[in-house]
Amino acid sequence: MKNERDVLEFQGRAWEFWGRVCLRCRRPAATLHEILPRSIHRLWYTEVTNSVPLCDNCHRWAHGAGEAGRVELQAKVKDWLEHEWRPEWGTE
Repeated sequence: MKNERDVLEFQGRAWEFWGRVCLRCRRPAATLHEILPRSIHRLWYTEVTNSVPLCDNCHRWAHGAGEAGRVELQAKVKDWLEHEWRPEWGTE
């Protein structure tokens, strides 16, 4: 990422792609969570499917769940893409 403006632009695209509903529990989302952390996934800002919306409770859960949390969230992303994705969403 070049600067903070680029990060904010990417986050805007991610919010637009997902909406403001927690991917895990369907409550209102409070934050975007990177499934693969930025330290591991150097190009995290290129994939909106890695930055998922979570409510505060699920975000705390995700930070404590480790690999099991990543697996669960990746499965949720796959399920969402297979069943809810529409072509006009998130096209980049």
